[in-house]
Amino acid sequence: MANSVTFSKELGGDGKTYTDDADPNTGLDGLGYTTRFIPVLKQGMLMAMSAKDNAQAAASYVQQCQMLRQAVGNDRLAVAADLQHVDRQKMAVDQAASEAAQSAASVSADNIVHAPGSGLSNEAGEAYKRNVVGGEGRLVVEGYAGLGSVGGMQVLSAINITTIPHGDYIVQGIPIEQRPPGASGFAYVSIDRYNNNNVRIEYSPIGSQSTGNRKWWTTFNSTTGKFLPWAEVITTANVVGSMSYEDSVVRGSIIERDSNDDGEWVKFADGTMICFNFGFERTVTATNTDSLPNGWVRYGLGSGNQIVFPQPFTESPVMSFNNRNPVPESRYKYGVQVDMGVTISGTEARPQIIFPHGPQTSTPVFLSYMAIGRWY
Repeated sequence: MANSVTFSKELGGDGKTYTDDADPNTGLDGLGYTTRFIPVLKQGMLMAMSAKDNAQAAASYVQQCQMLRQAVGNDRLAVAADLQHVDRQKMAVDQAASEAAQSAASVSADNIVHAPGSGLSNEAGEAYKRNVVGGEGRLVVEGYAGLGSVGGMQVLSAINITTIPHGDYIVQGIPIEQRPPGASGFAYVSIDRYNNNNVRIEYSPIGSQSTGNRKWWTTFNSTTGKFLPWAEVITTANVVGSMSYEDSVVRGSIIERDSNDDGEWVKFADGTMICFNFGFERTVTATNTDSLPNGWVRYGLGSGNQIVFPQPFTESPVMSFNNRNPVPESRYKYGVQVDMGVTISGTEARPQIIFPHGPQTSTPVFLSYMAIGRWY
């Protein structure tokens, strides 16, 4: 029986079969090798190349399988982590639910607000009627506990400077210690806050309680933990007004002008003060008399006739005198002079009067003076 080999198409061959006998169609014996030997070799080479390609494809497949196996391993790790996260979330939810249940169980029925008309205790008031979910109403009735708004601005009955946010407010009835000296408790308040250590307040009284559109401001001193003294903003409405000097700071306006029975004065914020009085009467007496060589006589002012300044100077001022004054000419004492050897203090002056007319007895004279010095 002849031996045969078939080159399978599945392995890269052409599907033909060859035998070692002299079969005229398949045999290699006899003259068959002359036409079939080379094709047999060719089929062997093709099948070998096919085997090589299949081996490479198998190796690639193995590599892909390993990669997929690694990916499956990573996925398993991720799933395990997700399961741990889900377990933790479940524990957190269970704990929150338990705490909520405990809290609800501890709430006193007296602290629960019920709907109006429910017949239960603690029925809600006006705030309940406001549409506070997606609406435009306010949760709290205006003015309650000092809250609410006027014209869109929040109303405060006190200022908590450590918590009040930046913004504009209206204050009504705030304590005296929280507002400028002499200012009313009804005002606009502007808060400029950078942080807890940098806060600025601007205070402007309003309505019938305002005084000349006055405005004050102060800042928080982080070193002392206190606010600096209120400083008034100078405007055309208060450039002239009352002034004071406190804690080494000028308070109030920058010019003060006023008068009293002793004369008039003008104060300036730099400390300069001018006091003056034009056309007032004083009486000279025969006491304290000094006769001069040229026949003139110098008299001192009588007791109680000294010049009192309308406001005190911190030290003796510089003065000038004149006996010309707005009275009928018949009462002028021509040639009368005021001796510049006058005695001056911060509160009064005692000038001496010189008469060229000879001795005088209890003679009235009409004087004018101006004194310049400092009020602080």
